[in-house]
Amino acid sequence: MTIICFFLLVLFYNFTPIGKKTDVNLHSKYSTPSFDGSFLPTSREINENGFSAKWSVLHLNRNYPQIWVGNNYSLVNNLNAEPAIYEVTAVDASMPVDTATATTVNQNDASTFGVKLLIANDIYQKSTRVVKYGLMFVLFTFFAFFFSEIITKNRFHPIQYLFVGFATIIFYLLLLALGEHLNFNLSYIISAFAITILVTLYTQAVIKNRYFTITLFGMLLIL
Repeated sequence: MTIICFFLLVLFYNFTPIGKKTDVNLHSKYSTPSFDGSFLPTSREINENGFSAKWSVLHLNRNYPQIWVGNNYSLVNNLNAEPAIYEVTAVDASMPVDTATATTVNQNDASTFGVKLLIANDIYQKSTRVVKYGLMFVLFTFFAFFFSEIITKNRFHPIQYLFVGFATIIFYLLLLALGEHLNFNLSYIISAFAITILVTLYTQAVIKNRYFTITLFGMLLIL
């Protein structure tokens, strides 16, 4: 039995070998596969343009026979607990029917093999990781204002701290919005620079102290 499959986007693709010999040739444009199951590919090739893999499985390598009596073995799809579409009925003449014992072979144990398409670090995963450090960056921004106050001896009102905190939060929204259209690294740089300029201009408008503004800009740029 030979199976040739071409696909563009699925989360996983599993095969259950029910033939005397099962050959699978799998090709995809997905570049981050994870091969799993009871059998690994006999050959594989992975590059930025996709992957290809080949399996060859003999019936002797499975944990169920090629033929059996009635429903002694039932290949069950463990995802919905219903018989799989490849349900097989066969009779083994060497086994007395009255002594046969029914056995269910779950797909987890049915010598299945295949591939999982791992989702690479996309914009949403990267943004989630950045957000996890959000509180730290907000606090660092407040510390930058605090030390700038000490250095320049200018007072900053708590409400103005709050406005700066809101501006820092906008960074993450801007990062996500730009990341859906641009490269993540470029989106990060643009977002960080935009928020730094925003906070710096706001500080200059409120404090009207160029030395304070330059000091704060340098600290935010380092962050």
